[in-house]
Formats: sequence, C-alpha cells, structure tokens
Amino acid sequence: MFCWHDFADWLNLNLLWFCIFAFIVVVALMVWAPLLRPRWLKFSVRGVGIVIGLLVVVPLAIIVVWASADPRPETTIVKSGTGLREARLWYEPGLLGRDSTEVKIKSSSCCGHYTAFWYYGPGFFNATKVRWIDESHLEIRYKAQPNHASECKSRIGDVAVVCVQTWPNNP
Repeated sequence: MFCWHDFADWLNLNLLWFCIFAFIVVVALMVWAPLLRPRWLKFSVRGVGIVIGLLVVVPLAIIVVWASADPRPETTIVKSGTGLREARLWYEPGLLGRDSTEVKIKSSSCCGHYTAFWYYGPGFFNATKVRWIDESHLEIRYKAQPNHASECKSRIGDVAVVCVQTWPNNP
C-alpha cells in the first residue's frame, strides 16, 4: 500500500539534491545565455551567473563533500508472522556516542508509524534486536547504558511491546 508518510521520508532525503541540480541548471543557463540578443545584456547575465556560481556552488560543494562523510542511517524491517504488521528498526550513528535508535510499528493496512521504543546514547546497529512473538506481541532486546535517555511503550494500539535491557550484566 502506498503511504504518503513514506513518500515524505523519500522526499526529505532527495529534495536537497533536486534543489542543487535545479540551481546548477539555472546558473548554467545564465552563463550560456542563448536567447539574449543585446551583447551587453548577454555579458552581464553571464557575469552574474559566474559570480553566483562561484559564491554558492563552491561552498555548497564543500558542504556536500563534508556531509557525505557522515554515516547513513541503517534500517531493517521485521514483519510479523502473517505479514500484517511490521516493526522498523532505525539506527543513526552520531558523533561521540550521540547515536539514536528507534523502533516504529506499522500495520499493513495503515500508513501511520507509531514509535514503540527509542534510545539516544552510544550504541551500534546490532545492539537492538526486534522480533515478533506473535501477531500482537513484539519483543525488543537492546543494549543501553542506564544514564542515557530511552523510552519503551508497553502498548501501541493492540500490540503489546516487551522491552528487555541487556546491558551491562545480562547477555
């Protein structure tokens, strides 16, 4: 089923690239200026295009190269036994242990994603395990340090959520 929420997530990831591409096309057309007849107008539009290109494109390229070194979020989807529900585990690594982990529950007949668990603190992608016990019970095992923010909701709609913290003593 098509969900606008998923499309909005995709758009948030790709809208910046679309804007950068559109800006480069406008600057290229300004530098080329094919339809301008008066010579002075053609040269002035080209000059403005070159100045805008240098003032915006060069710093933007530096920012894009710098930001591309940032690790991408990792996602895995665990479907229930019948496939009617899914739990989406989302992990985003951060700088100096400012990682974030979320588990969202979604029904196949509904587009809403509801957060069942979140943790903000040092961790890694494999530190959180999600599994469906049956159609209405979800188990989340996570490794979290006690002094970092986390929340686990015990019920999301008709789904009971069981969270088990396995750090530092339990395996």
